[in-house]
Amino acid sequence: MLERLVYRHLTNKTVLIVDDDSSIRTVLKKQLMAVPGLLIKEASDGKYAIDRLNESDVDCVLVISDINMGHMNGFELLKAIRSGDTRAPRDLPIVLISSTESLNFKDLAARLDANAYIVKPISYAVLIDTLADTISRPITLMSPSNYAKMDIQSTISLDR
Repeated sequence: MLERLVYRHLTNKTVLIVDDDSSIRTVLKKQLMAVPGLLIKEASDGKYAIDRLNESDVDCVLVISDINMGHMNGFELLKAIRSGDTRAPRDLPIVLISSTESLNFKDLAARLDANAYIVKPISYAVLIDTLADTISRPITLMSPSNYAKMDIQSTISLDR
């Protein structure tokens, strides 16, 4: 049942997978390959993800992003999208993934209005359940300036 919801929503659409670990990107791609016509774009960090989102031919309906990456982490990517600093819609569904079960990270993800937070490793069942929930539950966003003011670095440094 949940698979059908995910497949129906993602068929012939584009998903952006952002992770600095190519093996994680490969695993996620393999898990999503059953969706008919799904186009998967990849980025190795948040900065490259923004470049992909700003490409005129990319119309993503979902971003799955790691948190701990160089150049620009997943929180900074989420903040940029929610602040309106990209071509992507501010309410673009974003699922954050991390090997960290930190309460500080989960709280920051919630404050930045991530649609979901998944701890690695990610099973197919957890991915499908999370995507089904993300697709079926719209979020209400704050004003762009509220996101722009959020201090990400102090939260990240608390966990180091």
